[in-house]
Amino acid sequence: MRILSLGEFKKAHRELDAKLRKFAGTKRGRKLVTDALVDDWSRGQAFGLNANNVLARIAFAEAATEILERECREDGLSDFYFVTLVSSDFAMSPIAARLFDVQELIDVSRGYLAGHDYLAVVEVAYYGNRVSEKLEQAISWHVHALVWNASEARVDQRLAEFNREHAPFLPGAAPGLKRKFKRKAALARVAYMLKSPLDEYRVWPNAAERIDPVTGEIFENRRKFHQRKRPLRSGAAAMLSAVMGDWTIPDLVFAGGKGRAMRRESLALARRKVSAAVAKIEKRIRRRLG
Repeated sequence: MRILSLGEFKKAHRELDAKLRKFAGTKRGRKLVTDALVDDWSRGQAFGLNANNVLARIAFAEAATEILERECREDGLSDFYFVTLVSSDFAMSPIAARLFDVQELIDVSRGYLAGHDYLAVVEVAYYGNRVSEKLEQAISWHVHALVWNASEARVDQRLAEFNREHAPFLPGAAPGLKRKFKRKAALARVAYMLKSPLDEYRVWPNAAERIDPVTGEIFENRRKFHQRKRPLRSGAAAMLSAVMGDWTIPDLVFAGGKGRAMRRESLALARRKVSAAVAKIEKRIRRRLG
């Protein structure tokens, strides 16, 4: 898990935006990128917090980080759990992913996060090679959640329930998992969980057994697959932009307990940040035009 600082977050998203715009002007891009997608990337769509819009993504990441920092100071929050829910139940082909209703995943996830204070987001990951007999390529819709004011035993109990009731996306990997963090490390994960898809993944089957290089002892290889990632290529980035379609950040971000107020305030602050950013851009354009 590579954690992005807010500065890295902004740089990565601006580079993604430039990559998509450049690709849209190529011969292949003109076949794959619709006018509606180009409109999603425009300044105007930032006001609606479109999930494909770079200005909107940056504004919400900044806002959510600021609000959580304030909550940490005021409420003395220190312990957080970064929870990931990823199941084969929500993995599908890129074509099917365009028709998927994210509310289905949100409703399922809420059941396992209930009773906690949390902020969560639906994310997509693209796997460019065969991950199962049915999927030559796969889109994995999954959830990241930052949980606080919760006992570790309770979090583990709900994850155990999720793991019993849902199949893993990759054989040998747990569908639900968590990591525990203190405040500073947890704040750094806000940008990670709110990022656009920036990488694509490939997976390969592991050998059924592994050999200890020192003792020569043979063990069962519990991880059936290993995966690698690389930066999204232009075509894959355009495809994922189409998968996200008209979903907005308010559609993808959900919360429970005290996280509800944080979500509400973060969205309001993000809209103010978008307005300020657009005004700054338009002022700069007017100056250039004289």
